[in-house]
Amino acid sequence: MMTNLERPAYDLLPRSPRPLQKARRPRDVDAFPAPNHASIPTITEMVGAIDAAKLTVHYQPQIDLSSGSIHSVEALIRWDDEEHGMLYPAEFLPFAMESGFASAFTDFVLGRLLSQLVMWRRFNFQFGGTLNVPAAVMSTPNFVDHLHRQVTRMGIRPDDLIIEVTESVATCDDIVVLENLLELCQKGFGVSMDAFGTDLTALAELERLPLTQVKTDRSLMIEAATRPHLRNALQAGVERAKNLGLQVAAIGVERVEEWQLLSQLGFDGAQGHYTAPPMVAEALPDWVIDWQRQTR
Repeated sequence: MMTNLERPAYDLLPRSPRPLQKARRPRDVDAFPAPNHASIPTITEMVGAIDAAKLTVHYQPQIDLSSGSIHSVEALIRWDDEEHGMLYPAEFLPFAMESGFASAFTDFVLGRLLSQLVMWRRFNFQFGGTLNVPAAVMSTPNFVDHLHRQVTRMGIRPDDLIIEVTESVATCDDIVVLENLLELCQKGFGVSMDAFGTDLTALAELERLPLTQVKTDRSLMIEAATRPHLRNALQAGVERAKNLGLQVAAIGVERVEEWQLLSQLGFDGAQGHYTAPPMVAEALPDWVIDWQRQTR
């Protein structure tokens, strides 16, 4: 019996085709207010932001629940603008994606992430990095080759980098997307599906998709903490994913009650403000040292 990594991409297409959807609102800014039109940058400003180094990247750790060690850090883009102030992804990424900046912004974050992983190796930090890849980039035929060249050039192993896509991207019927997901796994990259299972009906998709990790939507954790029947359903979903060889992480963990529930439900990892907010690269080494001291 062939595994998903051995089957051709067209065999992995869903029985009920789904179109490739536009990028959803970035989930790391759900707590922030919706942007007003006055704060949305123009195309000219976006070009200038890349050239003038106004874009920056913050990093949020994901914790391995079994050991307490840092599994990886997720790279999250920010825009530090003199006129508009600090802009979060929801305030500029949707317009950027629609305006043809998907590849430029993804390459910017990738470059910063790889450079930081190299730098952090000097501190003997061995955790990996997570890169969010939008639909427009994941549907590009040469994306994986481009990514592999960049990783090789920087001396980073593919298994030190996790490529994260949303559930709508991973479960679409775009053959190029599926071929890229499959090739990523075959080359040794991690592939994570973000904000998975908002209604717990997508569990069947896990059997056909080339993935290494799923991140459950925060709404599931909130509901499971107060509703026992949903807690049982979530636990069953976690077990099913792990039986398929996938790691399961919870995102948006903000309260001690949620943190304590994770191990009971069988989660492998957790990420959220309870352990650490997204932070600038310069702040991460001190946080890591402090975290390691607390968890010894």
